[in-house]
Amino acid sequence: MTFDEAVEPADDTSLAETLDDVEADESSAHEAFVSAREQGAIDEDETSVEAPAPSREGIEEAAVQFYEGLNQGKKDKVYSLLHNNAFLSGDTPFHSADEFIEHTTSYMEEHQLTYESVEVLGIDEVENGYVRAHIRLSALQDEEKHLEEEIQLFAFEDDQWKVDLAGVKAHHSYGTTNDGAYTFQDITVLERVEGIEVAFTLSHRNYEMIRFGFAENPAGASLYTTSGMFEASVSTEDVKERADGTYEVHIHFPEASGNVEDLFVSRVIAREARDVPGTEQHEEAITVPFEQHERGTVSP
Repeated sequence: MTFDEAVEPADDTSLAETLDDVEADESSAHEAFVSAREQGAIDEDETSVEAPAPSREGIEEAAVQFYEGLNQGKKDKVYSLLHNNAFLSGDTPFHSADEFIEHTTSYMEEHQLTYESVEVLGIDEVENGYVRAHIRLSALQDEEKHLEEEIQLFAFEDDQWKVDLAGVKAHHSYGTTNDGAYTFQDITVLERVEGIEVAFTLSHRNYEMIRFGFAENPAGASLYTTSGMFEASVSTEDVKERADGTYEVHIHFPEASGNVEDLFVSRVIAREARDVPGTEQHEEAITVPFEQHERGTVSP
């Protein structure tokens, strides 16, 4: 009997999806990119390597080596196959490669999970140096064999293809600024494989609670860049309250390109006290200005 004959029908549960469930209570995405940023900056004008034409064999080799490293608990091997920008956005609940590897290998050990084979079913080139691969994994978990399928982004870095968990090409960090009674900290622009994401921490000088939109009227965001104006809605998932009473905001503009100039967010509501009926509240549009100078830049 072949392995394919022995396994159960394929399901669509991936390792990433499983770990997302396990790590649902992880700390904020904001801390993730701050932690990664503090590990060191790379000059924006550093010469980049032109990626070769992607091949299924090259991507499959990277995927095989990555999962073998996880199977064997070889941290150095997994490190070498993770893209440098893998933890710069809110797409993973992990703050660093160390944390990702620790949680993943611990989960695999607890559930007796190993990956017995890796097959790349197809690849789609997103742009130069980035591809998405459709991967089928033959797994043994808790003594049961099954198949998993997932779509994984790969980026070309250091003359090889690497697993990219975030799709962040570069990020630019700006200092603290104000718009009226609002204070913006850790303003960051993430240049993504698809569009631009703006992240910042928000607080109000006088009011305790901040809300973006209400009922069927979500907050709206307009991003102005050198390429034009782009719009997005701000949902409750985009705004997270932190333990210190500030709010971290991530707004993704999938179609955006160019250099960021200004960001306007409408229907931002500040309230004097939370959960107290009749307390004063104020609704307005806020502006996130971007100074010409940057505090730091990280790029692949």
